[in-house]
Amino acid sequence: TDDRFLASISLKVMKHLNFTLDLDRFQETLQDDRSLVMAAVATDGMALRFASHRLRAERQVCFVAVRQQGMALEFCAKNLLGDEELPD
Repeated sequence: TDDRFLASISLKVMKHLNFTLDLDRFQETLQDDRSLVMAAVATDGMALRFASHRLRAERQVCFVAVRQQGMALEFCAKNLLGDEELPD
C-alpha cells in the first residue's frame, strides 16, 4: 500500500540521516508490519514501545531491539523476560 511504501522510505531516510523513527506516528497496521518494525528497532531499540503487542512477543524482534538498546527489554512481552537468548 501507499502507507507502507511511505513508511519504508521514511525509515531509509531517517536511518541515513541518523534520526530515530517514532513508530507511534504510524497507523496501527504499520505498527504490526514486521519488516518496518525490525528496521525501526535496528536503528532505535526503544521504538519497540510502539510496536504491536504481537511483535513485542516475537523473540527476534525483541532480540534486535534489546541488542541495539538494552533498555528496550522493558517493552518486550512478559513471556520473553528471562529468555536466556535475549542480550542482557
